[in-house]
Amino acid sequence: MKFKSAKTWQYQKRHTGKKYNTCWHLSTGPSEDVRRKDQPSVSMGLSVVVMRIISERTNELQQIPLAMKTTYYRFDPRPTEPLQFTAVRYQPDSPPSDGLTLILAHATGTHKETWAPLLEYLFTAQLTSDSNSPKILEAWSMECPNHGESAVINEQNIQEKYPNFAWSGWIYPRAMLAFLRSKPDDIDFTRRSLVALGHSHGGNSLILLDSLQNEFQFKGFILLDPTLGRESPAKDHMQRVLTQLTWNKRDTWPNRKAALKDLSKQPGFRNWHPEVLRLFLVGHILLIYD
Repeated sequence: MKFKSAKTWQYQKRHTGKKYNTCWHLSTGPSEDVRRKDQPSVSMGLSVVVMRIISERTNELQQIPLAMKTTYYRFDPRPTEPLQFTAVRYQPDSPPSDGLTLILAHATGTHKETWAPLLEYLFTAQLTSDSNSPKILEAWSMECPNHGESAVINEQNIQEKYPNFAWSGWIYPRAMLAFLRSKPDDIDFTRRSLVALGHSHGGNSLILLDSLQNEFQFKGFILLDPTLGRESPAKDHMQRVLTQLTWNKRDTWPNRKAALKDLSKQPGFRNWHPEVLRLFLVGHILLIYD
């Protein structure tokens, strides 16, 4: 008997009130010449880092407990949209009176919770930042309907509506748009100072989201490893290669501990910060199958 990786919608609110005593630093890779000796690296799996966070206040930040409030949302836009949608709202324990609202979209193969360590760091850093520096009021991490918690909720509908992997790149942005328009907790996002932050497929989806509407005005876009580009033979080749690599990925382990040990050694995961990798696995469950 083995365990098979699957998505979960039973993720616990592990970050509320949790404290860390580590200051993180975004690095382009494992090279020591770009990393502070007293700081571990957090790459979140990115091969290209658009923004490098280098804090000269490391010692000060290490003394500040990292904590934030999390609120989970499950939204059903059917029949307007075909699938249910989930999101999580992150708020600093000591929120500013006003500030930016981040709209986060994750990469293919990850899920909404993998942004949490980065957000904890940013919320903590702004506690001692200059008064003229931008402040983050909140962050909304939105999940693609066939990933993470959403994949479990939508499993039957995905199998029925999208046989043979007939998935559309417009599903994620349309789901995000429907959620923003739904005004969760009576929040009017048209009155928020919105900044979009997307990784890979998430970056593409945020650009498509912006093209679908005019009411939500984004002040800026931060796109990490976006796969944007016109149709071309090179792009088609890249998609075929990525599909083959994904298809051949290992997804069975005897237990979660073995999965963590294996992934920690793989090129695509070994440079991730341990907490990001742990969350990656926490956001998935291991199901017994024959």
